Amino acid sequence: MPSFRQSRAEKTMKRCIASALLCLAVLLSAFSLAVSAENNVDTPIADIGIYADETVQVGSNFTVEIYVENITAANGVIGNDLPLSYDRDRLTIRSVDCVFPAAWGDNGLFLGKTAFDEYPYYLRSLPDVDDAVENSAYWVKESKQLGYKVTFSADKTGEAFVAVENDPAGRDLIFLVTGVETDNYTANGARININITNEPVESKPDESSVAEGSVAESSAEESSAAESSETSSEEPSGSEDSAESSEESAESSTSADDSTLDEASSADESAEFSVGTASSESSVESRDAENDGGKNGPKPAVIIAVVAVAVVAIALALVFAFVAKKKKQQS
Repeated sequence: MPSFRQSRAEKTMKRCIASALLCLAVLLSAFSLAVSAENNVDTPIADIGIYADETVQVGSNFTVEIYVENITAANGVIGNDLPLSYDRDRLTIRSVDCVFPAAWGDNGLFLGKTAFDEYPYYLRSLPDVDDAVENSAYWVKESKQLGYKVTFSADKTGEAFVAVENDPAGRDLIFLVTGVETDNYTANGARININITNEPVESKPDESSVAEGSVAESSAEESSAAESSETSSEEPSGSEDSAESSEESAESSTSADDSTLDEASSADESAEFSVGTASSESSVESRDAENDGGKNGPKPAVIIAVVAVAVVAIALALVFAFVAKKKKQQS
């Protein structure tokens, strides 16, 4: 009878050890797959473009525009995850507005946190529709159709930076999701430097407005000269009246051109991509769990590694217990 109990105990112990080692093998396999999947995102399919004033005054707010540009994926981009880093000693995020393609309409959804307390701050968005993966209307392929307008406050003088870059060491990566296969790719990052000064900074005029203004002024001058010439040839004796008439005509022409420019500017503003502000914290929190990607909480690979170490410790403990029991029975 004692030999029977010993044999049964041995079988039970061997089964426990075998089970523990099998679990360890499965966990190690899962760990290796997780690591290889994370490191597989090394193919850029776009560039990140960042635009802002080179110099701003301390104490002022200014806007940095960030866009996905030069997209090469055949199925475009339907989602993005951009790690925004910046000089936290000199800059503070005040607000984030999304720039969505016109085809998304009101379906663009911002998934970033409404509290700017994480670093880097993740800019996340996608079309909140069921058929975005299959419907090519939602695939972004053109530059500056998908992006963000981030408002910062300039808190301290000096040179500050704003960047969207891949940081493999810190596990903060740019992710772009494509249509159809919904694969994760990356993008070539970008960084700009901004000089924060105590001196007042003059706002730069819009180049397109300046060009249009120059054309309108030139047109007014040509019209004035033509009318002045006609008046002089028809009424030689009334040179003073002709000059006054030409000036009035030029003023009228300039006023008409200014009105035309105002209408064109209004039309351009109405034709811009729809911009949505992240205002609903509940909708953001409801999607944090499935879109976090393991960046704000414990990393999946780290959890798997901890569990694997624990299983190894248990297996070793069982082996030591089995050996100790065998020695005790033999003595």
